[in-house]
Amino acid sequence: MARQQCGCTNLCVHGYLCLLFMNTFQKVQEAAAFLQPFVPAQPGVGIVLGSGLGNFVQEIAVDKEIPYHQIPHFPVATVAGHSGRLIVGRVRG
Repeated sequence: MARQQCGCTNLCVHGYLCLLFMNTFQKVQEAAAFLQPFVPAQPGVGIVLGSGLGNFVQEIAVDKEIPYHQIPHFPVATVAGHSGRLIVGRVRG
């Protein structure tokens, strides 16, 4: 495989894989840049609520709710009953 420049600091020997990774990294950076203004301080903890844990959101002092479809490159929830929103807030305890 021929070496090609892909955005890495060195010439890439991974070819397509490295290009795919760089594209994913750029997407994550764009999503993070979009979310940063909504987060007043760097979070100490992140919680991902799965099936059956959605009621825990009632324990959160919500600062901001962001629908998934507004976040760049973020997957949209397809499960029935899923709220499809990212919650920024605080839990006391």
